[in-house]
Amino acid sequence: MLTAQQKRKENIGEYILYIYQVEDLIRAFQLNMSVIEKQLISQYQVDEKTRCEIVNWYKNLVIMMEKEGVREKGHLQFLTNQINELNEFHLKLMEVGIDREYVGVFQSISGLITELNMKSNSIKSDLQISLDSIYGFLLIDGCALFIVPYKFRHSVFFEEFLFLKFFSFDLFLRSEKALAVDLCKKHVEASVFLT
Repeated sequence: MLTAQQKRKENIGEYILYIYQVEDLIRAFQLNMSVIEKQLISQYQVDEKTRCEIVNWYKNLVIMMEKEGVREKGHLQFLTNQINELNEFHLKLMEVGIDREYVGVFQSISGLITELNMKSNSIKSDLQISLDSIYGFLLIDGCALFIVPYKFRHSVFFEEFLFLKFFSFDLFLRSEKALAVDLCKKHVEASVFLT
């Protein structure tokens, strides 16, 4: 919970990857809260109030996983929604082209994403494919996602996935503002043209 809160503030991509790992940990403990408390939560060196919050956080995740039918595989709906929203934002960035660096980096790896999509059992968004690929690589690599920032920034493999940089909340907000400004400029230009 504490790590998730921090990652959500700093980098939404790392947050999503972290929650993927938490889902897998919960599955490894067979959604059994007593085992989760004994094996996982007991490792936190926190006061009793924070410990109770952590227990409740895991309990809520277990309940959601059971209700949403993702006991064995899949992701929680709130993650799917978050990824869909980010993919919509990605599509707008690509359409408007206000961040040329972003568009260029994405275009340089779009072939790889298309190839991965063709190999998957279902059609997925660009960002879903990218996140699944990064998470799969981290699992194969055997590294803990608790050290994602180091691996994410220094692995040669991840250099191809630099387009995820916009996951940073700061850049996300800057890009969104720039998108709004660009759309307003286009609206004004269209209005001037029509008059």
